[in-house]
Amino acid sequence: MNRRLAIAAAALLLAAFRPAGAQVPVWPGGHDPAGHRPGARRGDDPHAVPAAAAHGEQAHGLAEHGQVEHAAALGAHGDHAATDTEHTASAHATPGHAASPAPGAPAGTAHATPAHDNTAHAAPDGIAADEALARLLEGNARFTAASQRHPHQDAGRLSALAGGQAPFAVIISCSDSRVPPEVVFDQGLGDLFVVRVAGNVVDDLGLASIEYAAEHLGTKLVMVLGHERCGAVTAAVQGGHLPGHLPTLMEALQPAVSARHEAHGDPVEGAMLANVELTAARVRGSAPILADLVAAGELKVVGARYDLDTGVVEIVDPAPHHAGLDGHQALDRLVEGNRRFASAGQAWPRQDQTRRVQLATGQAPLAIVLCCSDSRVPPEVLFDQGLGDLFVVRVAGNVADDARIASIEYAAEHLGTRLVVVLGHERCGAVTAAVKGGQLPGHLPALMDALQPAVALARPVHGDLVEGTMLANIELTAKQLRTSRPILAGLVEKGELLVVGARYDLDTGVVEFFDEPAPQALHASNGGHGAH
Repeated sequence: MNRRLAIAAAALLLAAFRPAGAQVPVWPGGHDPAGHRPGARRGDDPHAVPAAAAHGEQAHGLAEHGQVEHAAALGAHGDHAATDTEHTASAHATPGHAASPAPGAPAGTAHATPAHDNTAHAAPDGIAADEALARLLEGNARFTAASQRHPHQDAGRLSALAGGQAPFAVIISCSDSRVPPEVVFDQGLGDLFVVRVAGNVVDDLGLASIEYAAEHLGTKLVMVLGHERCGAVTAAVQGGHLPGHLPTLMEALQPAVSARHEAHGDPVEGAMLANVELTAARVRGSAPILADLVAAGELKVVGARYDLDTGVVEIVDPAPHHAGLDGHQALDRLVEGNRRFASAGQAWPRQDQTRRVQLATGQAPLAIVLCCSDSRVPPEVLFDQGLGDLFVVRVAGNVADDARIASIEYAAEHLGTRLVVVLGHERCGAVTAAVKGGQLPGHLPALMDALQPAVALARPVHGDLVEGTMLANIELTAKQLRTSRPILAGLVEKGELLVVGARYDLDTGVVEFFDEPAPQALHASNGGHGAH
């Protein structure tokens, strides 16, 4: 039996336990002949309505209100059903956009619902992982500030959920009575899909539960939530003989005990944090369902720690926005972003409150950019990127000394960034001064000395010496980074780091990339560069 047929069969079995009149959940491969999950992939027709939309009066009612896409999703996936009253409340919302924030909520908080607002969440494909994470963290902020709203906990919400659910996050947490997710995140009925077991470990049953939420309900975020002074972790650290089924739990925690973070001093705290990271890694790598969703960018898995004393939830194992991208994929994103900038079609992505909240506890930048301090060359602008996207090292003349190389090593080794771009630009003032020579005051001679090898390499070339020196400097700096041992050279040799050169045109706004900022680019100093 193939995977989708097996999933459909399981859904039908689950339907046998539903109340009379409730819709039967249909997993992909059931009524939808294309076998699509909720949430279209790139290349899908955004206007296509699955044939399964004809099934279910709720879908028909929504279609009458003009919500064709939402109706199709509900018709094909019965577990996302909700009452006509709820959908009437959102009938005029623009598809793909979040509802307006509640009065008094910060701008950009789409989830700030009053305690008795029974408006159902949008279909899962409308709640991205970043927004879901922001909801959790802001709910936790309300909890710790004793300003809870206790949303979605009244009779109206009960009625709304009778026909199905669309949780915005999956929480894997400990059974400990002091860590109830709905309380610590100030959420209500239908908001969280929770898997709880002592020590927040995952076995096959736990993974199956997560798969159900991610694959069938369309939930985009999984959080593995550990907590300080965990009794299960403490027992695993202490060891010894235990009765009943407890040895099974101790065995599941032993990898975390072995990998515990010695830097924290407290072995229980260290093992708890290691367990969060190992569990999150296991969920991300669980094939075929979860690993495929993560690779496709349709699921994000993060690790978190709950503080029993303060009530604060801290992200300790962030899922990078650019997780899984290799150097060439990252380069493609920069090329596309610069194309938007040069054509005045910027998207200005990831510059809102949700992104700020997500990045408060960690970063996973798309690329490292070593570029000039020149005010006309801000990387986030000319590559049309946002917060957390670029790890930027800027110095006049985009040269690399020990401090700059150390910064790049940090991003490549610790943050896992797979692309380095050495970005020069035409008519560079530092390069012009190095070409002209002469006595300069202060620390400027140190910068001139760093640029002299590029001047010497470019001098035999006919044409614009400033342009030739700028290109030579790109070539020499990129080579310096590729061969910098032990860290950068080691990553390059293993195919885990791509270092490229690029030239920014002040007149057109276009960035030309050189896979190897090599002699042919240098000798074409009249502007004819081999673009990526």
